[in-house]
Amino acid sequence: ITTTQLQPAELADNYSFAVVSNRYDKDSLPASTFFAKLSQLQTAPLDFLVVTGDISNTHDKGGVQTVNTLFANNTPYPVLYNPGNFDLLPQKPYEIASERFYTDQEYFLLLSLGSDSVASNEQRLFAFNALLELEQLPDIKNLFIIAHDLNWQDRSNPNNFIHQLEKQLANFPGLNIHILTADHGGAGDAVTLQNGNTSYYANAIPTEDDSEYTVINVNPSSNVTFSIFDLD
Repeated sequence: ITTTQLQPAELADNYSFAVVSNRYDKDSLPASTFFAKLSQLQTAPLDFLVVTGDISNTHDKGGVQTVNTLFANNTPYPVLYNPGNFDLLPQKPYEIASERFYTDQEYFLLLSLGSDSVASNEQRLFAFNALLELEQLPDIKNLFIIAHDLNWQDRSNPNNFIHQLEKQLANFPGLNIHILTADHGGAGDAVTLQNGNTSYYANAIPTEDDSEYTVINVNPSSNVTFSIFDLD
């Protein structure tokens, strides 16, 4: 979103980033309220921020300017956008696509999927090519997969991309794998699950009563800690 580009190679040995998720539906916050809450992060000691899901709830072309004015232009660190299925902005000031990048010991894979957690051929190819690249990086200790619409909480759909993804991830038993998504279960609070070397995190969707975000810290030894904070 921001013009400040993330430079993974320049991240310090100890760095932190946050993940915030949003979805516009009948129970969601108005856009202005969401960005007012999000603005609290502008002074947070972060190296970058990932916003997953919906950032505009209007077809009006002013949605782009609203996003920039209320948040992105005033943020001192890079902001990455991982879209949901409510991408109504008529003009995109950023590329809404999957992306990947890595540091010396961490690999990041941001996936853009369909709202039903089904991947197109292009999306699937991107993810699998990223994992092929990962195989050539023996120093990587942590894999972060961030995908708003990836649904690990409800696996009933056989076409859910989580099934194909986990099959490929089984080839990396020595990695610490962290999968971060939006909450698909309506829990109201962040949901976590540990399965072998894979940790799953579902970010709560902000409401009037409860708004949370997740901060991830990576220390010089590549140990990862997750902390949940409230947006007042």
